[in-house]
Amino acid sequence: MLIIICFLFSVPLIYSQSTTTSPPYKVDGCSSHCRKTDKDLSCWEKTLSFYEQTVLGEMQNFVIIQTNMVNLQRKLDSTINTSNLIDQMEHNSVKALTKANSDMENDWNDDEDNERNVLEPDTIQTTVHALIENVRRLTTQSIQKFDSFCPIGCEEPFGIWRYLFFASAGLNAALAVAVVPFVFLRAKRDHDNSSSAEPMIKK
Repeated sequence: MLIIICFLFSVPLIYSQSTTTSPPYKVDGCSSHCRKTDKDLSCWEKTLSFYEQTVLGEMQNFVIIQTNMVNLQRKLDSTINTSNLIDQMEHNSVKALTKANSDMENDWNDDEDNERNVLEPDTIQTTVHALIENVRRLTTQSIQKFDSFCPIGCEEPFGIWRYLFFASAGLNAALAVAVVPFVFLRAKRDHDNSSSAEPMIKK
């Protein structure tokens, strides 16, 4: 009974931890159910707002991560050429994103309903270059660490079930630990009682 009471009291705590330990910003409103036959644009507008916030957050994180990487390498090697390092990072990012875009297009081409070539390679190169210029600007300052964080997406409200699963598994394990010894003790007592009763039966 005590275990069950503790479990019930832990549910609000688990939920509060899953919702309060959030990063500095939260994005929501995304929907995969918007249709071209909708009566208005409300669904599309909410989804657009979600992606606008997501794009902004990811661009900031991109710049922050690249800046931290440059600053760390400057700290480890004071003789490093920062400009060449940033140029190489830009090249690597363009290459990685271009490949990822190509892979996505190959997957989309299997679906006739999807448009092809949504993003041109020049778009990726121009965007990465603009972001890297912010990295170049930030690394001219004193070496410091910028904090990055991950946004909470639409799936955030469902995170509680994961914690409830672990809590339930822990509760089941605790019940097993509590019940199994009792079962063995009961079986041993029954065996002892039956053993003591056998001589009386023979008489």
